[in-house]
Amino acid sequence: MLAALLLAAAAPQTPQAFVTQLYARYRDERFSPFHHIDTIFAPPLARAIRLDQKLAGPGAIGALDGDPICDCQDSDGLRADVGAPLQSNHQTIIPVVLHFSGEPHTVGHSLKLIWTSNGWRIADTDINGSKSLLAFLNKANAEAAGRRP
Repeated sequence: MLAALLLAAAAPQTPQAFVTQLYARYRDERFSPFHHIDTIFAPPLARAIRLDQKLAGPGAIGALDGDPICDCQDSDGLRADVGAPLQSNHQTIIPVVLHFSGEPHTVGHSLKLIWTSNGWRIADTDINGSKSLLAFLNKANAEAAGRRP
């Protein structure tokens, strides 16, 4: 019995469970993915987010002007419907539909996850199928770096 418990504890988390648990963290009104960059984002996206913050400078807002997990600035009343993963080997796409209590609309969202040595991490996002967060940040960071003295 102890061996079964140890194996269950050591079993890797599913991509769908990772995303479901991530959105559950929004129940805490103080939660921000920017305080947990390494436990949420894959290394390339984490680096792009940090570079955006650095290039913006202290107290300034960079190109990323909202929360990329909820595509919002205020997550009040957020409810996420996490869909079934579209998986291949060490990466997966998880469709998510977000509902906000104060707004009559929903946001269609896909999270691209990859398996890392630390578990599942978000490698990229798209909002309503229209953009790649990583591509957006890489372009914005290159432009901002080119403007720096």
